[in-house]
Amino acid sequence: MDDTESILKGFELGAVDYVSKPFNAPELLARVSTHLRLRCLQKTAEKNLESLSKVVDLRDSLVNMIVHDMRSPLTAVKANLDMADEMASQGDSYEDFAEVLQDAGQAADTGIRMMCDLLDINRMEEGRLQLTSEAVEFGCLLRESANLVGPSAVEREVGLDVEVEEATVSCDRDLIQRVLCNLLTTAIRQ
Repeated sequence: MDDTESILKGFELGAVDYVSKPFNAPELLARVSTHLRLRCLQKTAEKNLESLSKVVDLRDSLVNMIVHDMRSPLTAVKANLDMADEMASQGDSYEDFAEVLQDAGQAADTGIRMMCDLLDINRMEEGRLQLTSEAVEFGCLLRESANLVGPSAVEREVGLDVEVEEATVSCDRDLIQRVLCNLLTTAIRQ
């Protein structure tokens, strides 16, 4: 075999470079330095790909969660509007009618907040999403969440009682409300 055949055979078997004999020390050092830089760049690219894959998975998970969570307020709006329609046909009092419409409005507001959360996913991907931590009365938040999923519980004939000790917590209110509504909705369906 001549040298060209040996070199080609080496590349076919997976070699990435070669050094001829007698070797030149500065050339050898330059080649080794180049391959070390290439390996470093390869490791960086692999880490970036892994990080990007995690971000994509997180985004997909958030999108799925938000789309799933949208069912609760939309179901609440629909159920409250159906109740309002039935109440109107039966001549119920204005106060009862107003309360049902208020509940529908609150559920619609929750749905709108969730749609805004979808936009936050873009901010998250760009590293610009900031959680808003605020003092929240947890019992009040849990009761509001229960009210949002209440029509779904009534529709499935599931009792929903909220008993909680009052406590102030520091959290992102909208995010925790989404989590609570999701948990309650899942419990109602089970």
